[in-house]
Amino acid sequence: FVAARKAWVNDNALPDLFNYDDGKRWRIGLDQYFGNLSITGISADVRNYYPVAGRTSLASWFLLRANIGKSSNEFRRFWGEYPFHGRSWRSFTEEECLFSDSLSYVNSSTGCSLRDDMMGSGIVYGNVALRFPVLDHFRGGWGGPPIGGELFCETGTPFNDFAELSRARTLKSACGAKLRTGFFGMVFGFGPIYTPDREKKLRWK
Repeated sequence: FVAARKAWVNDNALPDLFNYDDGKRWRIGLDQYFGNLSITGISADVRNYYPVAGRTSLASWFLLRANIGKSSNEFRRFWGEYPFHGRSWRSFTEEECLFSDSLSYVNSSTGCSLRDDMMGSGIVYGNVALRFPVLDHFRGGWGGPPIGGELFCETGTPFNDFAELSRARTLKSACGAKLRTGFFGMVFGFGPIYTPDREKKLRWK
């Protein structure tokens, strides 16, 4: 097959070490596959940054990816590692992975009902985060990698088609806090996460 891709991009965000303080970043995409696959792909990645006080900012992120057509389920993937928090492949316990009946187990693609629910060719996802500096060379003369804090909440779900999204998928939500640092162009974070639809305990990522 052959894919033709078109995207409209805008980026006027103002960087601050490994954060963004103000502005917008968005990308709207349209893909068309020709040949053995009949797929039209649409995507929207919209990120806004609002200054709050000093170098503290509020960040919002909306992500949509969807495939339309007879072959729309060909590129299913596991979304638990990214962008979701607290839903990695190995995080699901045996108790959480139990099936209600044998037919559901036979039809499973991952061997776990909750992992199956994180599979899809598309995704709708939203995240709001409050980000603030903790240690850097502007604050206390810190000479190591900059460290920031983040408080966030997210919700969304993977899906295979829009009809399934409306009738068969439930939103997966999480809230948490983490310390963030960045170097060599990469950002790393670690902290507690609470996922209310899973076991009632904090998870770490």
